Amino acid sequence: MDTEPAALRRAQLWWHTVKHLRPSQVVGRARLQAQAAYRRHNPDRARRRYDRAAARLDRIPSTRRWTKTAGALLCRATSSDLTAAMERAANAKQGRFQFLNDEQSLGRPIAWHAPGPSQLWRYQLQYGGYLMDLAATHADAWPAVSSIMREWIAGNRLGETRDAWHPFVASERLVNWIFAIHLSAPVDGIGADILRALAVQTVFVDGNLETDVGGNHLLKNLKAMVVAACFWNGREADRWYEKYADRFTRELQAQLLSDGAHYERSPMYHALVLADALELTAMIRASGRSIPDALAGVIRAMVAYLPQMTHPDGEIALFNDSVLGEAPSPASLRAFAACVLDDDVQPHSLTVRQSAISAHLEGPVANPGGGWSPETQEDGGLVTIPALDLRGIALIDVGPACPDDLPAHAHGDIFSFELSLDGQRMIVDSGVGEYQAGPWRDYYRSTRAHNTVAVDGEDQIECWGSFRVARRARILDRQAIAEPFLHGITARHDGYARLAKPVYVRRVFVALADSAWLVIDSLEGTGAHTWESFIHAAPDVSVDHDGERRAQLSRPDQRLAIACFGFAAASVVRGAEAPHQGWYAPEFGRRLPASVLVLSNRGPLPAHCGYLIVPDRPASDVDIVSEPGGLRIRMGSSRFLAEHSASDIRVRPVS
Repeated sequence: MDTEPAALRRAQLWWHTVKHLRPSQVVGRARLQAQAAYRRHNPDRARRRYDRAAARLDRIPSTRRWTKTAGALLCRATSSDLTAAMERAANAKQGRFQFLNDEQSLGRPIAWHAPGPSQLWRYQLQYGGYLMDLAATHADAWPAVSSIMREWIAGNRLGETRDAWHPFVASERLVNWIFAIHLSAPVDGIGADILRALAVQTVFVDGNLETDVGGNHLLKNLKAMVVAACFWNGREADRWYEKYADRFTRELQAQLLSDGAHYERSPMYHALVLADALELTAMIRASGRSIPDALAGVIRAMVAYLPQMTHPDGEIALFNDSVLGEAPSPASLRAFAACVLDDDVQPHSLTVRQSAISAHLEGPVANPGGGWSPETQEDGGLVTIPALDLRGIALIDVGPACPDDLPAHAHGDIFSFELSLDGQRMIVDSGVGEYQAGPWRDYYRSTRAHNTVAVDGEDQIECWGSFRVARRARILDRQAIAEPFLHGITARHDGYARLAKPVYVRRVFVALADSAWLVIDSLEGTGAHTWESFIHAAPDVSVDHDGERRAQLSRPDQRLAIACFGFAAASVVRGAEAPHQGWYAPEFGRRLPASVLVLSNRGPLPAHCGYLIVPDRPASDVDIVSEPGGLRIRMGSSRFLAEHSASDIRVRPVS
């Protein structure tokens, strides 16, 4: 009896997923799958085929890479923590590797296909980034670098190992090998076997571009081909450069939104794509070529967006698939860009003031249009709303979850926010602990893992598998709010229009009198529904509540008072597993219990609910009450009346 509904549900998920794909993506997927099947079933023929293609290369690296190494390239190698890089290099010599907070000892020669680690861990092993650590931290690194390269050649024959020959993995490895050679190899001592392996990997990437996925994957492929074209000498390399340098720039331009955000709308992937563009540009300079103006322009646009996605602590917000430590920090990217482009940009960490002024005065709050409309939705959707003379910074996501043709890194986090006070995160996104399909992946992508509203226990978007999304929400309207005593934004989404009795959610998020943040959620529709609103605290922040009206978030030296309205119940959940709730994953493989305040109600629509967030006060000092005339707000001795309608809000002081 249950099989048919489950099969029907699966079919519906597939339909609502694939209907958004471009025809070229479907063709690209069929092509790549056919080529992978051929390699699996005919490994010897596949190897001979790629060997013949690789033989057409001169197999002579361009001598230009030794005559102009370029400080920009070395900047990339040393931009991370030097001590950590030295430790990774020392461990790699012993066959020990740590990725995703999981350390494995694989011995020497390296056991490339040891069972146990996750696929993403195995991919990281195959990337070979530790070769860059060796090359950048040791004066005589080539013997160790070349030894590991030869172990890879012996243990990863084409057609016999899937992880090693995924196009994304091969692209990442190709660049790391070339950069490691560039930094450590003697001009005439690379070795014919290593040059042959590099040539095969180059023609493999050339023939396996990920046009099915697009996005950061395709950019990774194109970047690898440009770097390889700069590395190799001869007619074929020149042809690749002419073809792929222009294509990378055009593809990146197409993936950039009006405010400079990468269209996958993940701060981490924005940083990773920017790092790829900078590494490619560094290699262009190292080869003695000039940087195309169009490429320099998109890099500057992406650098300009960094403050909009950055907390006062200098690290990225964790919206969608984002974690700390996987991409260079915003400050490192700014420094690298200044070095590569020879711009007069001083490398520095982003301060509270820089972050707030850049994002608030010049970004979507001051100009939420920026070409935005329900049809185009052409910006990253992140808005910074400061308060307390910039002591407090709230970052809110009022953009769609993902581009229609690339939902891989989307979460149900529309209208979610993060909040920092005095440079420390108090209210956080749950992050993402892993990419492997299963209950944890489902949790981190779910609406209940974010600081927003869930209706009838459903998610705003239908995430499934590791990287798929079926039905997804649209932002229907969005407006800046700039009134006396108020600045912020309001927006509306249709994520719950698919319910039997459709519901539309509007959120107003504003700073009130530069002293607090006011959040109002309006549920538009008919019939009776259940709704829940979630506030996720950082792991070291305690959460206490006094019924459904007030709560206190506190550290020993910080506190936030929360006054609520429109809810009938409140609870605090921390580290629960049935179902998963109250977890924070700031890095892959690292999961910390963290308290989440769950506010809930049930009743007929339309309905309004929300809360006031007030720093530096005990909960007993704040209150918010919904009355026919509006919301009566008390913050110590200050009192306000907030009058709001479907898309408008005004506040005035009252005695």
